[in-house]
Amino acid sequence: MRKSRPSGLTLVELLAALAVSALLASAALAVVVALPRSKAAARGLEERASQGVSWSSLLAADISHARLCRVVPGGFEVRVHSALDPRTLEICHLDATVAWRVRCIKGTPWLVRTQRSTDGRSFSDLVAPGVSAINVAAAKGDAPPDAEGWRVIPEALAVTARFETPGSVPAVFTYCSE
Repeated sequence: MRKSRPSGLTLVELLAALAVSALLASAALAVVVALPRSKAAARGLEERASQGVSWSSLLAADISHARLCRVVPGGFEVRVHSALDPRTLEICHLDATVAWRVRCIKGTPWLVRTQRSTDGRSFSDLVAPGVSAINVAAAKGDAPPDAEGWRVIPEALAVTARFETPGSVPAVFTYCSE
């Protein structure tokens, strides 16, 4: 006589099913945890775009509030009467030095804006990718530099940025404060 085997799952089959279920649950949890972070990042980009905070408007604000300017390696610096509040990115009455420079980050040239206020706070912002050079020159009414290279902002200041992205024709953007 043959013994009949009871129907059901063996312990090995049950453990295998439990392990697969645990793997699926951990993958689903990772997706659920990452979702709010990606939504917050996207919301920040949308807010910045909707506020019209482009690099050219930041540059125009810095130039219009500047009193001194000097050329530095990779770009230029301006001393301004009004700068961006680091928390709100709103323009406030704050004396600061703002540097606009080209930096290479992971093989890509970026236009970087660094603000150092007189109260010691500073922050940097990656402003635009693909900028290979940024130059500043007096368009009208130049003054001689002081010992540190600072010049009084002339009547008109021209800032030229050169964009070069792989596979495209180089583009030049020029801003003139006049």
